[in-house]
Amino acid sequence: MSENKTRLVGTVEKSTGEELRINLVEWKKQIYFDIRLWFRGDDSEFHPSTRGIRLNCEFLPELIGLLQKANEELEEGDVEFIQDGGS
Repeated sequence: MSENKTRLVGTVEKSTGEELRINLVEWKKQIYFDIRLWFRGDDSEFHPSTRGIRLNCEFLPELIGLLQKANEELEEGDVEFIQDGGS
């Protein structure tokens, strides 16, 4: 069985008891980035939820570019929405 190796890059507090964690994960000699919602359990510890995404790091530069574009559009107020959230 292959063991995951994880390095926490950072967290963003979403609400009390919830945070978004960004991790780098090594699995089967491949490196992935993982963006996942974590929640505080009854034991007061944080646990990963099923809400998140894990992708090969080859997608990271393109994703960063799209996030920057979304941020620029929001800052400029240049957002036009269409019905049903299509592209």
